[in-house]
Amino acid sequence: MIRMLRLRSNFGPRTGILKSGCRRGWMATISGRMNKRATPGITTKQEVLENLGSPLFDLEGGRLIAYYWETTGQLKASFFGFGPEAGEIGPKQKQWAFCVAFDVGGRVTRRATISTENDETVRDTVLKWHSQTK
Repeated sequence: MIRMLRLRSNFGPRTGILKSGCRRGWMATISGRMNKRATPGITTKQEVLENLGSPLFDLEGGRLIAYYWETTGQLKASFFGFGPEAGEIGPKQKQWAFCVAFDVGGRVTRRATISTENDETVRDTVLKWHSQTK
């Protein structure tokens, strides 16, 4: 399965493709590049928006934004004699968010790359991160 991640061209191509079996190294590269675009105490919200584009979420009166993507990789497998879908191979689908919080003056206070847990929605995960890191 292929998922699309839309990003501004300041740190790579406008559209990146996440394929089955994404490697953790790729995630670290994207997270690192996003973190460089949102330095606490220095970067403004306007600069984050110029570098990363429109976020999926703009919450808490504009003081919290988040960008979303997902990785997939789990494959259904059948083994001789066990039926058409006897097992699953590889990592499960995971939903990710790059969260950025701002102070009243519009400067970055903190940022993090987080992932959802169990059946939690991305929005709930983002709000939980925000409340736990204030």
